[in-house]
Amino acid sequence: MYVKNVIFCCLWYGSIFYGFFFFYCPLMPLALLNPPLFHKLTDFIFASWEAYSSALIEIICDVRFVIEGDFVRTEEHSLIVMNHRTRVDWLFFWALLQHRGVPLTTRCKFVLKSFVKHIPALGWVMQMSRFLYIKRSWAKDQILLEGLLHLLNSDRCNLQVLLFPEGTDLTLSNIKKSEAFARRNDFSSYRHVLHPRTTGFVFMAQKMREFGMLDAVYDVTIGYPDRIPQSEVDCLRGNMPKFVHFLVKRYDQDVVPVDEEELSQWCKELWTKKEKTLDRFYLTGRFSGLDPETNTKEHRAEPILNHFYTSFLFWTSFVTLSLMLCATLELCRLWVTSHTFFFICLSFLTQGFEQLEVTYHYYRLKVKQS
Repeated sequence: MYVKNVIFCCLWYGSIFYGFFFFYCPLMPLALLNPPLFHKLTDFIFASWEAYSSALIEIICDVRFVIEGDFVRTEEHSLIVMNHRTRVDWLFFWALLQHRGVPLTTRCKFVLKSFVKHIPALGWVMQMSRFLYIKRSWAKDQILLEGLLHLLNSDRCNLQVLLFPEGTDLTLSNIKKSEAFARRNDFSSYRHVLHPRTTGFVFMAQKMREFGMLDAVYDVTIGYPDRIPQSEVDCLRGNMPKFVHFLVKRYDQDVVPVDEEELSQWCKELWTKKEKTLDRFYLTGRFSGLDPETNTKEHRAEPILNHFYTSFLFWTSFVTLSLMLCATLELCRLWVTSHTFFFICLSFLTQGFEQLEVTYHYYRLKVKQS
């Protein structure tokens, strides 16, 4: 088991590392010369990699997914909210999109903490893929988020945005903080979720609606019936779950409130329902609430998708070939070193590649209007 997870981690990060240097970096001039084409190509590469990430989880780590509820309609604009049980929930979320995205191609961006953008290769790929980073300073964050939404909307492509309203994962220390917050505000005490921070959700829902980017809100609940990988280290150590369960509920934009206070209350009510749903889940092992004895005998897990094998062969071959080239060719090592230095400087001396794109986007608009 440990060997399998080491292989998983090496291939997973290797695909990000070499994918960034040999797929993403050569495309950088297009960000200036032809931004729409740059966005299409980077979105295509990332979507292809999402399939590989999910393939590694299912083929190498033998994790199975049990998904109940609605399909995610990727032909529409949507805001997806999900509970944040562990630091690696997003790793399994990509598999949900692969299994339940209709049609399969997705263009999902995550709202992430700003420190992620500094992670070598991973954070840089997400910068170039226009993920939304926040710094926990709301006066600045709302400006950054609005600019990125404006940029993303300019592509005239359907978009899904994943937001974790809890803001952090479910740990003992975070539960204590959430309970203290609940006592101060006379809220109910939760065991399976944290009280959501609704400011970001309200802003995202209202701005996406303002830009014509909100066809639906998806409420996604994730549950781990056996092993719970709380962090990336757990994945490396082999503490991967046998099953990951998802419950998906789609709300059409017509039933999503418009008013700020009503939106905030609506989000809180979703989390109250989520707490009850998870309470039942951890008693029965299923979101459907089946009897535990029945449940242990029948896990209707989603089968491994056929395109996972194609993605697995392509990306694994690509990682192997890239490793050989970097080991034997000085030019490849120079390419990697120079772009590493460039992105380290870019990440720390600017707001990030995605914000430079936003600035350039507004400049292009200004030129067109003048």
